[in-house]
Formats: sequence, C-alpha cells, structure tokens
Amino acid sequence: MTPDEALHFLKAPEAIMEPGVVEALRIYLEEGSGCTETAIEAVVTGYRAYAQSVNIMSDWLTTLGDVPPEEPVP
Repeated sequence: MTPDEALHFLKAPEAIMEPGVVEALRIYLEEGSGCTETAIEAVVTGYRAYAQSVNIMSDWLTTLGDVPPEEPVP
C-alpha cells in the first residue's frame, strides 16, 4: 500500500473499524511523511458509529421488554 492509498483507505466510511487501519496509519505517517492532523481528520470524517448505534438500539429494545432471539442451534 502506498501512502496515497493509505490516505484513501483512512478516508473511507468506518475505516476506524477495519482491521488494516493501524497499518494504513503507519504507512501514511511514517513512509509517506504524512501530517498527523490530516490522518486524524480523515479517520474522524469517515466515522459514522454504525456499530455503536446498533448496540444502543439493541439495549433500548431490551429495556423496553423485547426478548433477544435465542442462539441458532448448529
């Protein structure tokens, strides 16, 4: 991955949730001599909090009395 590709990766929605985010940050900052502020802005701009929002809604459903589904039997 090139530093330009790493920055593109960091700008993607929810990049912070991807397994390769640390490596992309390393490549952009160390190999590409990238600006820390630009890297942070790229990650923050793409953050949508989908996973956290789903967890909150799940908690609300449980609080309101919804019964969680049982685990599927293999």
